[in-house]
Amino acid sequence: MRVEIMSMQRVVNYGSFLQALSLKNMIGSLGHTVSMVDYHPGRVAVEKNRLAAELRYRTSCAGRFLESTRAARMAHVAMLRGREDAGEAFRACYPMLGMGDKPAYQSGADALVVGSDEVFNCLQPYDGVGFARELLGGDCRAKRLISYAASFGYTTVEGLRTWGKDGEAAALLKNFDAISVRDAHSRETIRTLCGIEPQEHVDPVLAGDLETRAWTPVNERKYMLVYGYGGRFTHAEGEAIRDMAKRRGLTTIAAAGRQPFCDKFTQCGPDQILSYIKGASCIVTETFHGVIFAAICHRPFVAICRRSGDVKPGHVPNEQKMMDLLQKLNLMDRAARTPQEIDTIMDRPINFDAIDAFRARERARTMQYLKENLAG
Repeated sequence: MRVEIMSMQRVVNYGSFLQALSLKNMIGSLGHTVSMVDYHPGRVAVEKNRLAAELRYRTSCAGRFLESTRAARMAHVAMLRGREDAGEAFRACYPMLGMGDKPAYQSGADALVVGSDEVFNCLQPYDGVGFARELLGGDCRAKRLISYAASFGYTTVEGLRTWGKDGEAAALLKNFDAISVRDAHSRETIRTLCGIEPQEHVDPVLAGDLETRAWTPVNERKYMLVYGYGGRFTHAEGEAIRDMAKRRGLTTIAAAGRQPFCDKFTQCGPDQILSYIKGASCIVTETFHGVIFAAICHRPFVAICRRSGDVKPGHVPNEQKMMDLLQKLNLMDRAARTPQEIDTIMDRPINFDAIDAFRARERARTMQYLKENLAG
């Protein structure tokens, strides 16, 4: 069959890129011809309060910027200047996904697969996504439409109702021939909106085998990798991480975003990030895919989990999706809720054999789902 995948593959984010690559590889291994396609962004559904929210966010960011140390301010400026470089590093890897610089849209394939990642997160207040009908199953030109490990992110049924989008979202989602989600929140959202019982599968990076492939090597030794979005770690978290690295004789290298407390920052492309993961003595992360990368590469890690009531303006709670993932991996004891826990958690052993066994089971489930729903 000719299969097209609609995902978040152009986002400058290692997890977004590699999950698309892994899904493409798995579908291709079934003998199908696979290509990536782009979606047309929709109008932001929460536009009524968007300007006010954006003003509050920018004001809080400006306040934190002015109150921060000179070193932190300089790091923030460097982060902004480096965004274009990061985009270039990702664009250089587009051939890995068979993509060009210009968007490619649906061509009417035998099947369209929407996923993985937060493709159902339709209340994002960003012009590049918005309420994108195609990601929810609208305007499908393929003969068959399925999703794989899709997530609603922070979009909730209550939020959809508040902005009058619940009916439209439900009608669009009912166009799918089969729906697969990646977390309990997304499963319950589909149930409530559509009265449908979706299947649940793991992220493609967990189900795939990317860690076994040859990646561009790195020339670094004895380092702790700090994997998170730029400036997202709190000052107290940064101090705890830096002190732990010093006691262990490790250099701190930031990846995915600059961190003012780290010794170095790598702006590598998606073709090198797993080499940084594999070479790290240990990893501290506050992202969903940071946990997955550490788990598949058998590296000791700590996951920073933040509740919605604990985050400062400009920070995003991550507890829901992080804890759902850690529970699946039976790694709940890797979650740090305070900076003081980070060092202690890092010393706890991890049963990687159990993780590998879980992945093998989930890989079999994934391949069975894809075989059944992409049958000619």
